[in-house]
Amino acid sequence: MGQASQALRQRYQLNSITPAWARWFDGEWNQDLPAGSFRKPLPTNTLLSEAPQDIWAGFMLPDTLPLISNEYGDWLCIRVLPTGELGELVHWYHGGGDWIPIGNTLVEALLHDVIDQFRPVRKQVLRGASETLQTGHHREVLDRFADDFRQGWFSQAVEELAPQAKRLPADFLHQLEQGEYSVCLQALEKHGLAIDAIACDRIEDLLQNPLAVIANREIAEAVGLQWSPDFVRILFDPQLATAEMRQAICDAAGISPENWPQQDWAQAQNYAEQVLSRRQDLGWAFNIAGWAQYRNGHVSAAIEHYWAGRFASSFSDQSVRVRTHWFPTKHHKFATAQLLSLHKDGHEAATKDPYLEVIERSATNATHADLLTEFWLDQGRNQLDSHDFPAAYRSFYQAGWDIGARRLESYRQILAGAVEAATGAGWNALAAVAATHLACFTARTAR
Repeated sequence: MGQASQALRQRYQLNSITPAWARWFDGEWNQDLPAGSFRKPLPTNTLLSEAPQDIWAGFMLPDTLPLISNEYGDWLCIRVLPTGELGELVHWYHGGGDWIPIGNTLVEALLHDVIDQFRPVRKQVLRGASETLQTGHHREVLDRFADDFRQGWFSQAVEELAPQAKRLPADFLHQLEQGEYSVCLQALEKHGLAIDAIACDRIEDLLQNPLAVIANREIAEAVGLQWSPDFVRILFDPQLATAEMRQAICDAAGISPENWPQQDWAQAQNYAEQVLSRRQDLGWAFNIAGWAQYRNGHVSAAIEHYWAGRFASSFSDQSVRVRTHWFPTKHHKFATAQLLSLHKDGHEAATKDPYLEVIERSATNATHADLLTEFWLDQGRNQLDSHDFPAAYRSFYQAGWDIGARRLESYRQILAGAVEAATGAGWNALAAVAATHLACFTARTAR
């Protein structure tokens, strides 16, 4: 372990750093490695400062540190675990604070980033969308990825994770040249690499790409529907369109009713439920699994998914990619909107739950955000008083990143609470990261 990685370990009170991460933080090859859109690594010395200016405090998750920028505002961030180890990497989107996990190791994240540049385009501003890519971007990515140094590193790093997968980088180079994006996803999935990111990619592929023929605003206008929420609702699940509306859309799109787009909800449900068997913090997985059950008439099973997912951060729902952003905005989350709708229809979906009661009695989005922030802050304070420090940390986390605090100043007490709770729980590394976010917040708001 070199001097820089040792300093980082001490700075954030990490229990250990793996040899692979030590090589990264010591800068042995980090500037030349990335081949996708994330190409600008943050120098380790920057992270050693008291208040690193690249930490978007109050926006980035308070248990993460930024590592690599795409120079468009997004970051690959590394999570710090309660154990004091480095955990998964997440793609943090600057345009709203959304995030998605992209692997437990650097090679998974960087390999997925290369493949993600070839994700089929839909008309939305997302990484990989043609509207945000320069002409020749795909060729440039392939040329960088084909470089002997990068191919050698990727092959060696993948082999350490899955010996039988050593040839994946070379295979991907050929497959991406041929436009075989889905084949690359399936190969990563087969070898258990970046599996949560792949699940979301596959769900988008199964549910949204079949709708490309009708997914444009001109068709929505032609049939007399507002794009959002009305037409987006149909794009989420075309089964929601009436027979008359379906015919009108077919006429506007120039397709026959026999060629009405077909989604694969069964397979999408399978991917979502696989994710839920591994983790319980991704809103999109709950939303897709719940709706798949609901559309098949299994209302009780749908309610179970929505209920379990009501606390998942709204920043984790990937609502634009999977088209769940047609619910009433005052509910802020697809899962809570569905629970309250089902309850109104007479189902036992939202009874005697303090969290949902706060949402129900909120008259406006602003009031809603304030009430929910205060709800979680009260929980956190009470848990601190009772010395339930792990629960208090989770509550302060929710106060800032459930739906987001409306008042920027709220993040001062949210982050301070997270520091106190993590310290009380003996999570020294998490306390150090949260304290750094607090220092960054203080520095920004003092300007």
